[in-house]
Amino acid sequence: MFPYLVKMVACSAILFGYYYCFLRNERFHQYNRFFLLGIVLLSFCLPLLKLPLLTPGSMDAVLQTWQRLSPAPVTLDEVVVSSNTRTVFHPQNGLTWCYAGVSLLLSIRLFMACRNVLKLKKGQPGKRIGRIRLFWSDHPKTPFSFFNWMFWNPRLSMHSPQGKQIFRHEWYHIRQKHSWDLFFIELVCVCCWLNPFFFLIRKELHTLHEFLADRHVTRSTDRFDYAQLLVRHSLGAAHHPLMTPFFNTDLKRRIAMLTQNRQPVLQYLRKAMALPVIATALFLVSFAPVKKALLAVSFALPGPEIHAEAFSGMPANTGGLQTTSREELRQLGPARQPISMAVPISNGVSAATIPSIELPPAEQPVVVFPTADTLPRYQERGPEIFTKVERDASFPGGPDAWKQFLQANLRFPEKNNAPAGTYTAIVQFIVDREGAISDIKVIADPGYNFGAEAKRVIQLSGKWNPALQNKRVVKAYRKQPITFNVS
Repeated sequence: MFPYLVKMVACSAILFGYYYCFLRNERFHQYNRFFLLGIVLLSFCLPLLKLPLLTPGSMDAVLQTWQRLSPAPVTLDEVVVSSNTRTVFHPQNGLTWCYAGVSLLLSIRLFMACRNVLKLKKGQPGKRIGRIRLFWSDHPKTPFSFFNWMFWNPRLSMHSPQGKQIFRHEWYHIRQKHSWDLFFIELVCVCCWLNPFFFLIRKELHTLHEFLADRHVTRSTDRFDYAQLLVRHSLGAAHHPLMTPFFNTDLKRRIAMLTQNRQPVLQYLRKAMALPVIATALFLVSFAPVKKALLAVSFALPGPEIHAEAFSGMPANTGGLQTTSREELRQLGPARQPISMAVPISNGVSAATIPSIELPPAEQPVVVFPTADTLPRYQERGPEIFTKVERDASFPGGPDAWKQFLQANLRFPEKNNAPAGTYTAIVQFIVDREGAISDIKVIADPGYNFGAEAKRVIQLSGKWNPALQNKRVVKAYRKQPITFNVS
């Protein structure tokens, strides 16, 4: 979980940094609005992508050698059980509870904000104006909009020039569904409060909504008169996380945007630069490590090899080999031509091919055929048990769930008179292709019934997720060390 959070913060930092340097305070507000929302979605999605850094076909010989020489990762993480306590505290659990506590506080704040808005319309039927429902309120934040609701101060006339401008402003917020943006980013901040860039995105979205509504109003009215209206009513403005109030406090940027005449320099280039920036973020947070790419390469078991040099100088009719002269070979017909011969080998191992042997013309040619006695013999055997696989057998829920299972079920043996110290038992078992465990053995038993207790708990684990090798389910070994601390 922690690596994912780091990648998410890194991705949002890269994309928001591009926005802050090249897009902020430019006049393509609608593009910026959707780009900020896209930053949030990409920050969640890009770290989930796993793109291989190397193709399976590249450096094939090196990768195969690496797989053969690398140690077999069959041992699970060690689990420690203490005799003086049954509950083991993990710092990770404390951090998780702390994270959840802060998210709970932010959730309560969001709930109270929604509750306060709903209280303003309590007992009012509202007036329907098209898709808008209008409510009257003396609240100091009015007028403001909330989804399809508009809250209006009765002391402000809707038929005055100022009232018409404010109504058009709030009506644009409702038509463009700006409240949905704010509610979405508030939920994101509740769930991912550890990412500071989401809070910066929330602030920028508020401002962009005002830029868009101000531009809509000034298309039919004088922008300088509208700017004076903003200045007159800017004092005493308050902020609400879900409201889109007309008298927003970010006054300087709104007036600067209203009075700005110039078009953005290289605006199409600024927008197009988002693609390489996204590609850079993808490269940094989504490519899998080289080691994982190496594990994706499979190799075939080497078959038996027979070389022509092995027969040089060997006398005829010795070693169980049958010899035939060129004249005899000509009488055998094409069915016995010694071009090549496939050696049948069981259990799916590919057969090696025996090349034909060419002798100098001056010598009497002799063609060598392996007889049945000299062919390699392979006995029938059951499915192979792997000690190294591409994907190890795992307990349902992952390593954390497995540790929790062991710590919840392990008990100190009764009538245990072990002296104070540390005792480690190692249990080896097999996970078959159906996920069942078998052949449970205590390969390191410290005595005092610790090995028997470790074996007992392994037997209770039930079904596992089987191992995978070459994209097929296989049987594989696993080892579990369990340490008992006696105080």
